[in-house]
Amino acid sequence: MVNNSELTPHFLQTKSWAEVRSKMGWEAIWIDNALLLTRALPFGKRFGYMPQADLEKLNWEKLHEYGKQFSLTHIQIDPNNLARDFTLPVNTVHKYSLVKTDSLYLRHTVVIDINKPEVELEEAMKPKTRYNTRLALKKGVEVSIRDDNEAFNIFLDLFFATVRRQNYFGRGEDYYKQIWKILQPQGKVKIALASYEGVPLTAWMLFLGENVIYYPYGGSSDQHRNLMATYALVWEIMRWGKENGFKYLDLWGTLGPNAKETDKDFGFHRFKTGWGGEELAYVQSYDMVIDKLWYRLFKFGNGLRWVGLKLKRLLGK
Repeated sequence: MVNNSELTPHFLQTKSWAEVRSKMGWEAIWIDNALLLTRALPFGKRFGYMPQADLEKLNWEKLHEYGKQFSLTHIQIDPNNLARDFTLPVNTVHKYSLVKTDSLYLRHTVVIDINKPEVELEEAMKPKTRYNTRLALKKGVEVSIRDDNEAFNIFLDLFFATVRRQNYFGRGEDYYKQIWKILQPQGKVKIALASYEGVPLTAWMLFLGENVIYYPYGGSSDQHRNLMATYALVWEIMRWGKENGFKYLDLWGTLGPNAKETDKDFGFHRFKTGWGGEELAYVQSYDMVIDKLWYRLFKFGNGLRWVGLKLKRLLGK
C-alpha cells in the first residue's frame, strides 16, 4: 500500500513551484508550511488557491484570518490527503465556511511503487500493458531522460502537436518555458523522450519531488503509433527513477473507480491504470468563502469564462 506520508508535501506545495507561479502573476504566501497562491481581481479584491495542501497540518485559523485581512473573496483548497486516511471534521467545515467545489486537478490518480523488483512491476501490469511494453522495446524504441534545451524543445513540439490534434484547453508556450527556466537549473524537471530510429515519438515533462516523480504534461507524434512508444517510455521512467532513489511514480490524474468507456478521457485512464499501480482518491476540494457576495460574482464570471472556452473549442473543430 502506498504510504501517504511519503506523498506529502506534493510538488505543488514546494518552494520551487511557488517560484514558478510567482513569475506568472501569482503572489506566493506561506501559511506556516502551506503554500497559498493569490491573484488580483477588480476593485482591490483577490482570490486564493492552495494546490494539493495537507489538511491535517493546515492552520485553518491563520488561513481564514489572512483571507479576511487581505480582502480575498475565497480560497480554493485542493487537498493532498487521501480519502481513505482522512475525513474533514464537520465543525471545521462550518466554522470556516467551507463549501464543496470542483478541483483544478482530478481527484484520483495512480501511484506506482517503483522500488519493487522489476519482475514484480511487470507482473502487476495488465496483460495488454505488459505486451505493449515488451513490443515497444523489442521493436527498438529508445528512451532517454534528459534536461537539455534540445529535449525541452522536442517536448514543446510534440506537446502542442497533441494539443492541436486533441483540441485541448492547452496553456501557451510561455507557461512551459517559465517552468523550464526556473526548474531546470534546480534539477527539479526532466524530459523523458522516446524515439525510433532518431525520430522523437513521445515526450513527457517530469517534476522531481523528494520521493516522487510526477507526470503532469506529455505529448506524442502521429508517426509509428504501432510501436507503442509511450509504453517503453513509462517503463524506462520507472527504471530510471528506481536507480536514482525515487520511491513512487505519480501518473497524475485518472477518472476514478466509476470510469466508463464512454467518458471523454477514458483512453488516458485505461493507459494509466494498466501499470498496476495503486489507484488513489483524494479528499474533496473546498472553497473557503470569505466574502459571500464577491464569491458569487466570481463563480458567475468564471462560469461565463468556461462557457466561452467551450464555445471556442467547438468552433475550433
